[in-house]
Amino acid sequence: MHQTYRLDFLSECALDPERALLPDERAALAVAHEAFAAADAVVVRLGGKAGRLGESIVATGLLEGLFLALRAAGKAGIPIHLIVDAGVAELFDAHVYRQRLWPAIHVTTAAADQALDAAAMDLGQVRGEHVLVVDLHGAHDGPPRVHVETEGIDETAGATAGTEARHLTTLAHLARVGLREYAQRGPQRRYADFIEDLVGLPRGMLEGSQAQPHIGL
Repeated sequence: MHQTYRLDFLSECALDPERALLPDERAALAVAHEAFAAADAVVVRLGGKAGRLGESIVATGLLEGLFLALRAAGKAGIPIHLIVDAGVAELFDAHVYRQRLWPAIHVTTAAADQALDAAAMDLGQVRGEHVLVVDLHGAHDGPPRVHVETEGIDETAGATAGTEARHLTTLAHLARVGLREYAQRGPQRRYADFIEDLVGLPRGMLEGSQAQPHIGL
């Protein structure tokens, strides 16, 4: 099963926090909210167009906001798979992240121009029945969207192998709206507000001073 929902309206929400959502917009955003609530594993893709360092660093503001959101939702410690551009890998030390705030984080690399798909992310290594993929890569431009896919996973090898459903929800093409358009909210709220709207947390729940770009060295 494959379904896709557009999230273009988030650009208008960035400019007007009081903008009323239309029924189809509310339904699309509810899909993202439900995927976050159900997630038992998270994949985050960071990077920049042509491997730009700055886009990778700025996007860590949304990554930090996502860490806060997972804690607020009672999901502290669930597996997080962070995929970064190969050219900036030295800035994303898994050991530092584990010591600082998230013991179950894994960091892998991909080519800056590599497409965001199951093959590129090697999702076979991601354990979970409800996997949430958050695409914050600066080169993945286009309308923000939610893509929902249900797939079968082999449980055992051999003729008697069974399968179980895995639900994969991708929140794609978020960099432009999350990093640029929500900048209208000001330096203290831009990243926190976007994550709250995206995953369905009450307004003001995330601490804006903590949801800021951060590189642990």
